[in-house]
Amino acid sequence: QCAMKAEIAKIGEIIERMADRDIFAWLDRSDGPTKEERYRAATIVADRLCGVVANPIIRNAQEQRQLAAITNWLKGEGCMEAAKVAQLRQTHGEDMRFVLFLCGYFDSGYLGYEAAEGIDWVWEHRLGDFRLFGL
Repeated sequence: QCAMKAEIAKIGEIIERMADRDIFAWLDRSDGPTKEERYRAATIVADRLCGVVANPIIRNAQEQRQLAAITNWLKGEGCMEAAKVAQLRQTHGEDMRFVLFLCGYFDSGYLGYEAAEGIDWVWEHRLGDFRLFGL
């Protein structure tokens, strides 16, 4: 039981050392938190926990919306559902153009890597750019 208490104390020390002092301002003082500090910290922590739960829900809903947008646009242009890239290259040759449909944020490093591989892309907010690729 002493060993367990020592290990729990170590965990507590790590948590205290890593705690955000802007949120838990009283940790650097000898007295405890004021009522307002406790309420503010609890509100911030609750907000962050809600974000952790809500973000995957929002991302999944956004992905469904994005997939519906590209599906509707491609169908409107007379395109059929896509096959795997390997099958497309086997059917249409290695010179087949591969175009990414990008939604959200991608940094210049990612985009540079894709461009170096000969991969083009179209942004979600510019679906009409698919026409530049002959679609």
